Amino acid sequence: MCLIDLNQAEKYYTSAAQYDSQYRMLAFFNLGATMIQHKDCMEKGNQYLKKGLKSCTDDFFAVKYKEVLFVYEILKENVGDAKKLIRELDDSKYIDVFSMMLNEDYQLNVGYQNRLKELKNDSSLFKFLFIKNCEYLHKYKEICVANNFI
Repeated sequence: MCLIDLNQAEKYYTSAAQYDSQYRMLAFFNLGATMIQHKDCMEKGNQYLKKGLKSCTDDFFAVKYKEVLFVYEILKENVGDAKKLIRELDDSKYIDVFSMMLNEDYQLNVGYQNRLKELKNDSSLFKFLFIKNCEYLHKYKEICVANNFI
């Protein structure tokens, strides 16, 4: 497994962001999306994503930013903020997955689980969600076994 040095990544992407708006758009997206996948850097990643979205001039990229921001809000259990963001994700090809994530206990939803399996090779974000879902299901099974539910 390859580990990312987030400090080095931050230095690289923030220096790349100084060149022009195209680099800035890509740099802040990559940096933010990478950072929200690490527990200790989630908030900083969220800040980079919001900063990048503010300066984003491309509609396609704006949707990509909002997708990652939506995932951040779900992970932080800010469902109200996630509901506000989903209204802006009609153009996302992953709207079905995002809609499922708004439901309570969405990780247990078989449709959600199957869709993540399909998408786990689409992007690192969906691979991350797939791994998170597997961790959740493993913990859920342990709780059920401990309580003699299964």
